[in-house]
Amino acid sequence: MIKRRNFLLGGTLVALAPLVPDLPALASAGSGFAVQTVATGVAAKSDRRAMAGGLYDPVAGKTFISWTGENTHPYVAAYDHATGTWTQPIKVGQSPKADSHHYPVMIQADDGRLLVFYGSHNSVQRLAISPPHTVEGNWTDGTIDAAPRSTYPMPVKASNGDIYLFFRSTPHNDDPSLPTDYRPIHYVLSTDDGRTWTHSQDLEGIPYAIGSTDRPDNCNEIYIGEIEVTPAQGNVPERFHFVWTLAGGGPGRHEHDYYHRNLYYAAFQPGDRHFYSAAGDDLGAGVDCGAASRLPLVLETELKRAKPLSRDVGYTHLVGSMAGNRPVLLFMLQDGDTTVVHAAAWQGHGWRIAELTREATLFDKEQISPTAFRVYANPADGTSAVYTYILENGSHWRSEARVPTPTRIQRASLIAGFRDPARVVLTGSAASPTVPAGGMFVLGMPGT
Repeated sequence: MIKRRNFLLGGTLVALAPLVPDLPALASAGSGFAVQTVATGVAAKSDRRAMAGGLYDPVAGKTFISWTGENTHPYVAAYDHATGTWTQPIKVGQSPKADSHHYPVMIQADDGRLLVFYGSHNSVQRLAISPPHTVEGNWTDGTIDAAPRSTYPMPVKASNGDIYLFFRSTPHNDDPSLPTDYRPIHYVLSTDDGRTWTHSQDLEGIPYAIGSTDRPDNCNEIYIGEIEVTPAQGNVPERFHFVWTLAGGGPGRHEHDYYHRNLYYAAFQPGDRHFYSAAGDDLGAGVDCGAASRLPLVLETELKRAKPLSRDVGYTHLVGSMAGNRPVLLFMLQDGDTTVVHAAAWQGHGWRIAELTREATLFDKEQISPTAFRVYANPADGTSAVYTYILENGSHWRSEARVPTPTRIQRASLIAGFRDPARVVLTGSAASPTVPAGGMFVLGMPGT
């Protein structure tokens, strides 16, 4: 028997759309997917978000990936598409301490250099930079002093080459008078390929890019799941799409990450550095999630823990955009002991919520048509595999493939601009941030 839950959308109580049953899975051989091993015993425990794990460089003809290695130091490797070979793992920076939050994320500047952001759990953001178009040679390893008390680095590059690094700040560590559950989002901007950075407060004169200070439930912490970039299309400017949830201690108490609740969406336009709602309303240079917020909710959930040491709304949420500038969100909710994947699709006047599956949890997604996504998922039963599904029009869901992996996978990220056979970077499970027990793998379609 499938349990149903009701939610508030824009203040109106609605029921979930009917569950679209999974269709029979295709055999992995028929899917065309295969997994290749990059290296074994090299990955430590990681909390990496589903973005910026790797990229394809058409100038070099190589795919570059990054991961969390021994003592959470950042490592990289390169795949040469001409020879079909991987480099050995290369350590490119020095993590300040072993912490699973210190994962690396990677983008490429317009001058060809790789920028690897890492090592920043409530501390100054670290940045390792490669020579152009290669992981080999001398890397520089330093800090972005404009991003102190940083956590969860999320880099995106605009079409003009400007690099934005969004991150969550922990000001309580510098000013104990501030509540520990006040953790807003800021960004720093580089217009010179990562050489210098300017903080959003200095650019816009705002206290935060996304945040709040006055919620009665003290959920003034922001957890962004993913940022997705879409280019200018017709009359719609270039946009960075955001999806996030809130956390905090609850009414009358301040405690970090005790509750999770609600789901939000907004799009940032680098052309004017303003945020916009799904309906196109200009929200200004900063988004207020506070008591008097103008930001419409995607989903309002109850202020309760689904079970001890779990959160009602999960940490992993994905965002994309369908034809007609219609955002689609993928997120997870707890139903007792069961994690349930859902989708929210913008209908032009509101959000349509659909329950999708109870058989897997989210890894990442890939857009395969103007209205369809391939979703990469982690089997809920502990199988060493990656499940793939197809989501069409934000609600129709079907199983596609079950791809065996050498070990259980802890994290997966679509490779930006991928070229097969390296489409998704997979990090094998590891229990410790100090001991690199996991392997590194890539999933793709050989021979394409």
